[in-house]
Amino acid sequence: DGIVDASESEDGSVLFAATYALSRLGSSAVAAGAAAATDRRRVRDRLLALANHDDPEIRIQVANG
Repeated sequence: DGIVDASESEDGSVLFAATYALSRLGSSAVAAGAAAATDRRRVRDRLLALANHDDPEIRIQVANG
């Protein structure tokens, strides 16, 4: 919840860090097995929303996930 909330921050550093963490969660097989389906859906939905972000560094993090 905190990471998803942080990914909506106006602070670029916080946004980048949260996007990095979300992309790792989204691509981690261990996290996917341990997380509830609703949590995985929230991460995926937020990553999809960030895929069209104005900042290319944010889009790169999403693509890496």
